[in-house]
Amino acid sequence: MRDLFKRWQQGDEKAFREIFDTYWHSVFTILAQLTGSEADAEELAQDIFCSLWERKDLLLLQGELSHYLHRAAKIKAMQYHRNNSRRNAISVIEPGIAISSPLQYKELEIDLSQAIDLLKEPAREIFLLSHSRQLTQKEIAERTGVSVSMIKYHMTHTRHLLKKKLKHHL
Repeated sequence: MRDLFKRWQQGDEKAFREIFDTYWHSVFTILAQLTGSEADAEELAQDIFCSLWERKDLLLLQGELSHYLHRAAKIKAMQYHRNNSRRNAISVIEPGIAISSPLQYKELEIDLSQAIDLLKEPAREIFLLSHSRQLTQKEIAERTGVSVSMIKYHMTHTRHLLKKKLKHHL
């Protein structure tokens, strides 16, 4: 496959089509398993191959192309979950919030990340387990060794603190 990659980098567009046909399904499968959504996996797989196309002249392939693409899929899935957890966290802090522009959303996202970073433990860990990993209160209690009632307390207190820190956005 390195030969195919080199042919593509040298301008053989058919070689890229062959790379796409060979690896698209495995990249899609990894993404579908990691995201739980075939529609999102398809979009993310397309993003990976578009990025590959755009970066053709910059890429220095050290190992197998399949390893590179599978790693890219795992990284893309982590980014997907991170972005979704931020959206979920925003909606938990203020349900039904309407953000009118991408710039406002980005500012809110940055401020939320900074506010989360300032949380003390175990509140920060509990909040992240709830919103990044989508764990239930019981699962968080089992994982952290903190009682369910304390998990509820930390979640309520954290929502209040975050809402206070982000009030200029809400």
